[in-house]
Amino acid sequence: MTKERPITVLLQQWAGGSSLAREELIALVYDDLKSISRRVLRNESSGQVTATALVHDLYLKLANYNSVDWNDRKHFFSFCAHLMRQILADHARQRLAGKRNAVLVPLGLQEMPWLGENPASYLDLDRALERLAQAEPEKAKVLELRLYLGCTSEEAAGILGISKATVDRHLAFTRAWLYRELRMEAVLSS
Repeated sequence: MTKERPITVLLQQWAGGSSLAREELIALVYDDLKSISRRVLRNESSGQVTATALVHDLYLKLANYNSVDWNDRKHFFSFCAHLMRQILADHARQRLAGKRNAVLVPLGLQEMPWLGENPASYLDLDRALERLAQAEPEKAKVLELRLYLGCTSEEAAGILGISKATVDRHLAFTRAWLYRELRMEAVLSS
Protein backbone atom coordinates (compact mmCIF):
# COMPACT_ATOMS: atom_id res chain seq x y z
CA MET A 1 0.00 0.00 0.00
CA THR A 2 1.03 3.60 -0.42
CA LYS A 3 2.87 5.82 2.05
CA GLU A 4 0.90 7.04 5.03
CA ARG A 5 1.90 10.72 5.14
CA PRO A 6 0.49 11.98 1.81
CA ILE A 7 -2.72 9.99 2.23
CA THR A 8 -3.28 11.28 5.75
CA VAL A 9 -2.70 14.88 4.61
CA LEU A 10 -5.11 14.46 1.70
CA LEU A 11 -7.70 12.86 3.98
CA GLN A 12 -7.45 15.82 6.34
CA GLN A 13 -7.84 18.26 3.43
CA TRP A 14 -10.81 16.27 2.12
CA ALA A 15 -12.33 16.42 5.61
CA GLY A 16 -11.92 20.19 5.38
CA GLY A 17 -14.08 20.17 2.26
CA SER A 18 -11.45 20.09 -0.50
CA SER A 19 -12.76 18.20 -3.53
CA LEU A 20 -9.32 18.65 -5.11
CA ALA A 21 -7.80 16.67 -2.22
CA ARG A 22 -10.38 13.92 -2.84
CA GLU A 23 -9.39 13.74 -6.51
CA GLU A 24 -5.66 13.67 -5.64
CA LEU A 25 -6.26 10.95 -3.06
CA ILE A 26 -8.14 8.74 -5.50
CA ALA A 27 -5.39 9.19 -8.08
CA LEU A 28 -2.78 8.32 -5.44
CA VAL A 29 -4.49 5.12 -4.26
CA TYR A 30 -6.01 4.03 -7.59
CA ASP A 31 -3.37 1.37 -8.30
CA ASP A 32 -3.64 0.01 -4.75
CA LEU A 33 -7.42 -0.18 -5.00
CA LYS A 34 -7.25 -1.86 -8.41
CA SER A 35 -4.78 -4.44 -7.08
CA ILE A 36 -7.08 -5.09 -4.13
CA SER A 37 -10.05 -5.42 -6.49
CA ARG A 38 -8.22 -8.02 -8.57
CA ARG A 39 -7.62 -10.09 -5.44
CA VAL A 40 -11.25 -9.74 -4.37
CA LEU A 41 -12.50 -10.78 -7.80
CA ARG A 42 -10.01 -13.56 -8.54
CA ASN A 43 -12.80 -16.14 -8.26
CA GLU A 44 -15.47 -14.07 -9.99
CA SER A 45 -16.51 -16.46 -12.75
CA SER A 46 -19.39 -14.55 -14.31
CA GLY A 47 -17.23 -11.75 -15.67
CA GLN A 48 -19.99 -9.33 -14.67
CA VAL A 49 -17.72 -7.29 -12.42
CA THR A 50 -14.15 -6.40 -13.35
CA ALA A 51 -11.48 -4.93 -11.11
CA THR A 52 -11.69 -1.66 -13.04
CA ALA A 53 -15.47 -1.54 -12.73
CA LEU A 54 -15.28 -2.26 -9.00
CA VAL A 55 -12.78 0.57 -8.46
CA HIS A 56 -14.87 2.95 -10.56
CA ASP A 57 -18.01 2.06 -8.63
CA LEU A 58 -16.03 2.60 -5.44
CA TYR A 59 -14.91 6.01 -6.72
CA LEU A 60 -18.52 6.97 -7.49
CA LYS A 61 -19.55 6.06 -3.95
CA LEU A 62 -16.59 7.96 -2.48
CA ALA A 63 -17.38 11.00 -4.61
CA ASN A 64 -20.69 11.35 -2.76
CA TYR A 65 -18.83 11.98 0.48
CA ASN A 66 -18.14 15.71 0.57
CA SER A 67 -17.42 16.04 4.25
CA VAL A 68 -15.59 13.08 5.73
CA ASP A 69 -13.97 12.38 9.05
CA TRP A 70 -11.38 9.67 8.49
CA ASN A 71 -8.64 9.39 11.08
CA ASP A 72 -5.93 8.07 8.75
CA ARG A 73 -5.21 5.89 5.75
CA LYS A 74 -6.10 2.74 7.73
CA HIS A 75 -9.56 4.09 8.45
CA PHE A 76 -9.94 5.08 4.78
CA PHE A 77 -8.96 1.63 3.46
CA SER A 78 -11.23 -0.03 6.01
CA PHE A 79 -14.09 2.11 4.75
CA CYS A 80 -13.20 1.17 1.16
CA ALA A 81 -13.43 -2.53 2.11
CA HIS A 82 -16.92 -1.94 3.45
CA LEU A 83 -17.96 -0.09 0.27
CA MET A 84 -16.56 -2.89 -1.94
CA ARG A 85 -18.67 -5.35 0.01
CA GLN A 86 -21.78 -3.22 -0.61
CA ILE A 87 -20.98 -2.83 -4.31
CA LEU A 88 -20.51 -6.57 -4.85
CA ALA A 89 -23.69 -7.35 -2.93
CA ASP A 90 -25.58 -4.78 -5.07
CA HIS A 91 -24.23 -6.35 -8.28
CA ALA A 92 -25.25 -9.79 -7.06
CA ARG A 93 -28.76 -8.53 -6.22
CA GLN A 94 -29.13 -7.09 -9.70
CA ARG A 95 -28.01 -10.36 -11.32
CA LEU A 96 -30.34 -12.40 -9.16
CA ALA A 97 -33.40 -10.19 -9.47
CA GLY A 98 -36.32 -12.56 -9.41
CA LYS A 99 -34.37 -15.82 -9.70
CA ARG A 100 -33.00 -16.84 -6.33
CA ASN A 101 -31.68 -20.39 -6.27
CA ALA A 102 -30.19 -21.32 -2.93
CA VAL A 103 -27.19 -23.62 -2.97
CA LEU A 104 -25.14 -25.15 -0.21
CA VAL A 105 -21.91 -23.19 -0.22
CA PRO A 106 -18.72 -24.93 0.89
CA LEU A 107 -16.24 -22.96 2.97
CA GLY A 108 -12.51 -23.54 2.64
CA LEU A 109 -10.34 -23.25 5.73
CA GLN A 110 -7.72 -20.97 4.15
CA GLU A 111 -9.82 -18.81 1.87
CA MET A 112 -13.30 -18.74 0.45
CA PRO A 113 -12.82 -19.98 -3.13
CA TRP A 114 -16.57 -20.30 -3.65
CA LEU A 115 -16.99 -16.54 -3.60
CA GLY A 116 -17.87 -15.47 -7.11
CA GLU A 117 -19.04 -18.85 -8.39
CA ASN A 118 -22.64 -17.86 -7.89
CA PRO A 119 -24.05 -14.34 -7.45
CA ALA A 120 -26.09 -15.64 -4.52
CA SER A 121 -22.85 -16.27 -2.64
CA TYR A 122 -22.22 -12.51 -2.37
CA LEU A 123 -25.72 -11.95 -1.02
CA ASP A 124 -25.46 -14.84 1.42
CA LEU A 125 -22.11 -13.55 2.61
CA ASP A 126 -23.44 -9.99 2.90
CA ARG A 127 -26.42 -11.10 5.00
CA ALA A 128 -24.19 -13.25 7.20
CA LEU A 129 -21.74 -10.37 7.70
CA GLU A 130 -24.62 -8.08 8.68
CA ARG A 131 -25.69 -10.57 11.35
CA LEU A 132 -22.11 -10.93 12.55
CA ALA A 133 -21.66 -7.14 12.66
CA GLN A 134 -24.70 -6.88 14.93
CA ALA A 135 -23.34 -9.43 17.38
CA GLU A 136 -19.56 -9.09 16.98
CA PRO A 137 -18.62 -5.85 15.13
CA GLU A 138 -14.85 -6.24 15.50
CA LYS A 139 -14.92 -9.81 14.17
CA ALA A 140 -17.03 -8.69 11.21
CA LYS A 141 -14.55 -5.90 10.47
CA VAL A 142 -11.64 -8.38 10.54
CA LEU A 143 -13.42 -10.62 8.06
CA GLU A 144 -14.29 -7.65 5.81
CA LEU A 145 -10.66 -6.55 5.77
CA ARG A 146 -9.51 -10.08 4.97
CA LEU A 147 -12.05 -10.75 2.21
CA TYR A 148 -12.46 -7.36 0.58
CA LEU A 149 -9.04 -5.78 1.01
CA GLY A 150 -7.03 -8.98 1.11
CA CYS A 151 -5.32 -7.84 4.30
CA THR A 152 -2.95 -10.17 6.08
CA SER A 153 -3.45 -10.71 9.79
CA GLU A 154 -0.70 -8.19 10.47
CA GLU A 155 -2.29 -5.56 8.19
CA ALA A 156 -5.74 -6.07 9.70
CA ALA A 157 -4.27 -5.81 13.20
CA GLY A 158 -2.60 -2.52 12.26
CA ILE A 159 -5.77 -1.09 10.74
CA LEU A 160 -7.93 -2.05 13.71
CA GLY A 161 -5.34 -1.35 16.40
CA ILE A 162 -5.48 -4.86 17.85
CA SER A 163 -2.90 -7.65 18.10
CA LYS A 164 -2.23 -10.16 15.33
CA ALA A 165 -3.15 -12.94 17.78
CA THR A 166 -6.57 -11.33 18.28
CA VAL A 167 -7.05 -11.08 14.50
CA ASP A 168 -6.12 -14.75 14.10
CA ARG A 169 -8.60 -15.74 16.83
CA HIS A 170 -11.31 -13.61 15.20
CA LEU A 171 -10.62 -15.23 11.82
CA ALA A 172 -10.78 -18.73 13.27
CA PHE A 173 -14.08 -17.89 14.95
CA THR A 174 -15.58 -16.17 11.89
CA ARG A 175 -14.65 -19.04 9.55
CA ALA A 176 -16.51 -21.51 11.75
CA TRP A 177 -19.38 -19.11 12.39
CA LEU A 178 -19.71 -18.21 8.71
CA TYR A 179 -19.67 -21.84 7.65
CA ARG A 180 -22.54 -22.57 10.02
CA GLU A 181 -24.51 -19.46 9.01
CA LEU A 182 -24.17 -20.09 5.28
CA ARG A 183 -25.15 -23.74 5.67
CA MET A 184 -28.22 -22.70 7.68
CA GLU A 185 -29.19 -20.09 5.11
CA ALA A 186 -28.88 -22.60 2.27
CA VAL A 187 -31.00 -25.14 4.15
CA LEU A 188 -33.68 -22.57 5.01
CA SER A 189 -33.79 -21.22 1.44
CA SER A 190 -34.22 -24.60 -0.23
